[in-house]
Amino acid sequence: MKTKDAFKTKSQIISFSLRLNQSLLLPLFRSIFTRHSSIPPGRRPYKAGGCNRQFFWLFALGFFFLSCSSPKPIPPQLFRAQELSELGVKRYHESRYDDAFSYLSQSLEINRAIANRAGAARNLVSIGVILIKIGKIPEAIPLLEEAVRIQEEIPDREGKSESLGALGLARFYQGEKTLALENLTQALSLAKASRNKIAQASILNSLGLVQRAAGQMNPAREYYQKALQINRRIQDLSSQASNLNNLGSLALEENNYPAALSYFQAALKIDQRIENQPGIASDLSNLGRLEETQGRLESALDDYLQARAVNEKLGIGYRIRQDLENLIRVYQALGQSEKAEALRKEREQLRSEFKDLQ
Repeated sequence: MKTKDAFKTKSQIISFSLRLNQSLLLPLFRSIFTRHSSIPPGRRPYKAGGCNRQFFWLFALGFFFLSCSSPKPIPPQLFRAQELSELGVKRYHESRYDDAFSYLSQSLEINRAIANRAGAARNLVSIGVILIKIGKIPEAIPLLEEAVRIQEEIPDREGKSESLGALGLARFYQGEKTLALENLTQALSLAKASRNKIAQASILNSLGLVQRAAGQMNPAREYYQKALQINRRIQDLSSQASNLNNLGSLALEENNYPAALSYFQAALKIDQRIENQPGIASDLSNLGRLEETQGRLESALDDYLQARAVNEKLGIGYRIRQDLENLIRVYQALGQSEKAEALRKEREQLRSEFKDLQ
């Protein structure tokens, strides 16, 4: 099946895009509360050769009241919201998406209650990203749309670039390609204006995904390479590995097996260096896909088994399901029908065991 003919249904698009283990918007959070205070400088009360006493005492009295006035107190709930946000981010990077979702939802509830709109918008984006990650696209879109509306009103141009980037990706997975491109293009423009390199790289990566799904391999490659260049410049190793995986997947679709192998191995080397277990599992899965495509089923089986072992240790349900599907396919091709059937039964049990599959 040619690439340009391979994406005719929504389910096919989602299946394709989730398989890429795409780098999403990173980082999810910046500080949700920044407090600035300053006192306007006064004119110097002393003149050369003398003193304007009236002005001096007026100035001193004004300064006294300014110094004694209490700044607006910070709601104590704000610190709890920030703490929950940080816990959510930590769990996200550990691929513990159910815990991350819970912490971020609690943070969102607090930020709404204390009218911290900036914090609420960032919570909405982060929750939306998690929902995209586990394939719950229809639930992610309204949250991301709300975040964009809030950030337009505040305004928060930098935050809006991230929200639009996530919204564009979600709409692409939903099959809304025209809106996806509009969102991503606007997001990239805002990210450049605010000099947000992390957002730029992520959005370029997403644009590469859109072009690749449309069969536009050269534009896709250019976007991936630009994203990789930025991530190398800012030394974001995890995102570099993701970019390399995407370049490897593109090479694989072009039947350029040596290039695909080089990219996948480079990604695995980075993820092993930084001990990025979810990334390692993705790299192994991609190497298995390369081996399977070339008919090296035993080698593919070994890679898929290693990927499954990592994902089971992490407890990531949707990834384990993908691992099982890979193993079922290979066992069937090897003529080991009993093992394939056992894994099918195991796959059916996953929904009740993992929250991210419910």
